[in-house]
Amino acid sequence: IKMSSSDSVGKSARDLIAKITAVQKYLEGQVSEDNVQFLPRKEVSEEEILELFGKLLKDGKEIKSDSKLFKFEDEGFRRTSCFYLPGGGSVDIISSENCQPQELFISNDPKQIVLSDLDGNIIWRISLDEPPEAITNTPDGYLLMSVFQTNEIKGIRQIDRTPKTYLSTNPLKPLGIYCETDGTLLVCLVDKFDPTLSPHNRRLVRRYSSQGTVMNSVENYKGNRIYRCPYRVCGGFSNRVHVIDITSSHGGSVVVTTREGKPIFTFDNGRPDTFCPKALCVDTRGFMYITDSQARSIYTLDRNGILTKEFDVSSLAARPTAISSSSDSFVVLGFDRSHVAVYESGLSSPASEDIHREGEMAVSAL
Repeated sequence: IKMSSSDSVGKSARDLIAKITAVQKYLEGQVSEDNVQFLPRKEVSEEEILELFGKLLKDGKEIKSDSKLFKFEDEGFRRTSCFYLPGGGSVDIISSENCQPQELFISNDPKQIVLSDLDGNIIWRISLDEPPEAITNTPDGYLLMSVFQTNEIKGIRQIDRTPKTYLSTNPLKPLGIYCETDGTLLVCLVDKFDPTLSPHNRRLVRRYSSQGTVMNSVENYKGNRIYRCPYRVCGGFSNRVHVIDITSSHGGSVVVTTREGKPIFTFDNGRPDTFCPKALCVDTRGFMYITDSQARSIYTLDRNGILTKEFDVSSLAARPTAISSSSDSFVVLGFDRSHVAVYESGLSSPASEDIHREGEMAVSAL
């Protein structure tokens, strides 16, 4: 690897080599975990090293050695655990809403779901006939899965893993799902997985009761289509609906509306063609967390859609692909190289409800 003659870049490169060496020594049992700042998979390949060097030698420009690499824990979070899941594969979905404390449902295999604790100890795992598109938990102890291929929401009773067909979404196909604390279910529905719109396309978010009956559907607002391809959905705060909307082959946005479909705000980080949201969640204080798998970043937004922080997780040499926030202030990240990191949130409390309402009115007016 040719290093730049620039002192600042050269120092950063040497620091990076030291970090990689520390990880290799840790994996060989020569040093303790306290001496390393990140935990990649079992071996650090030449490709990964080159990828990390690309961050330092971006377009031949100097990157200062005090860059945001390895700073995720320093910006309001404390990592409590980091673990790998057997079998490899991308961690595509994580669910902790309505879970027992300290429990996670995770999928890193197209046809498998694992129940683990926050330290990665597997409680049980199940094999599935069809790959789930998304998962969520109900207050009465069911794990629900959207199955894109069969146009169904299927369920598994957690206590004994008894399967159950929860409801059919025919003729539409389900993508993201989210069960709220009262048992109502939000489902992203499309006629096909494609952001291209025509007058005949169906792209909506539908709300079902805990008995599986349709409560309402949000597709248009004042004659305008709200979504191009709703991909993931999250509720959980102030009767809002938070949706990742795929708007092009390479980009997307996050659309926040009321339950009735009235727009509150849209977030695309100012780059709708390259912003690539993969997952989102909302914590108990109203902060929204969004993973950007293209930029390898985690964004946090306040209740009014204002970007509060951007966390660079590229130091993990993996793309963030899943995120969940539990009721006890833990944020869980899943990555495309089969590992999971658990952080304790340290963000400051959001503004008061009065300030929130004023801000919401201002955003709505815009």
